[in-house]
Amino acid sequence: MIRGAVFDSAKGRTFSCVLLLLTLAPMRLLHSQSTTGSLQGTVYDSLTSRPLAGALVEVSGSSQMTTTDAQGRFRIDSLSAGAHRISFSAIELDSIGLFGFARDVQVRANAIEQVALSTPSFETMYSQLCAPTSGAQTDSAIVFGTVYDAATGARVDSARVHFVWQTTTVVDKQVRRVDLTRDARVNSNGDYGVCGLPAQVLIATQALTPRAASGRVITAIGDARIVRRDVYVSAEMPADAGAAPVRGAGKVRGRVRDASGGAIANANVRLASADTIVQTDSTGYFAFVNAPLGTQQVEARMVGRSPAFSIVHVRRDE
Repeated sequence: MIRGAVFDSAKGRTFSCVLLLLTLAPMRLLHSQSTTGSLQGTVYDSLTSRPLAGALVEVSGSSQMTTTDAQGRFRIDSLSAGAHRISFSAIELDSIGLFGFARDVQVRANAIEQVALSTPSFETMYSQLCAPTSGAQTDSAIVFGTVYDAATGARVDSARVHFVWQTTTVVDKQVRRVDLTRDARVNSNGDYGVCGLPAQVLIATQALTPRAASGRVITAIGDARIVRRDVYVSAEMPADAGAAPVRGAGKVRGRVRDASGGAIANANVRLASADTIVQTDSTGYFAFVNAPLGTQQVEARMVGRSPAFSIVHVRRDE
């Protein structure tokens, strides 16, 4: 406050006055500073030693997600400051039964956090799943999984999983193909694992118990050198490989299409365990009724086209 005087020239008089100075302090605006931050980073597939393109990166407990670019890079903005769990998945990993990769991160307001996500290396998984050795060999692939009862969904603790594949050998100066086999016993939880399988050949796989079995299906391992193969067994499948398959309570239906999605009519579709063949209709549709329960292989063939196969778990009422 300042006291002073003002002269009014029109009236020839002087007036005393008080000059009041008001100082406006800056107002503190609510939320003037952001309470969110960002995450950016890469997803790397240590099993194949390359960035994982097209992976889905999600923030647990929220709807925020994104996919990685061709170099495996991603960015998520507007994350609330604090602790978050980030997970990722990809078709390539799902196809070999690997999922559930996650990492906890701390997000700071007005900051961009760098995060690197990756699968465990093959060496790490080999050391955890296989007997101690001097190190994983390049052809020591791993197959693991769980054996279930196809009728009840319960885990089976009395099964073995049988693997058969072919290799070439020289006998009396002649090249011959011979069968090699491996067996894996399940534990009390129905889980099994086998190490040292070849990665680049097709392996016939079948689960067997004294009274039940699955169908014989093909396991293709590939460059990742690890694959999950869950198997469902059923009393409708003969445990004796020489016995004739029986009709069961399952249903299998689907469509056969070409690479562009077009329907393929008149293709032969075979349910291998039942040794039954049906033909697709004009829309590519096929169906098997009275299929044996359990894990089965379905094969589609047509003259002039490469054959295709798919593995299905046939369960009661599904």
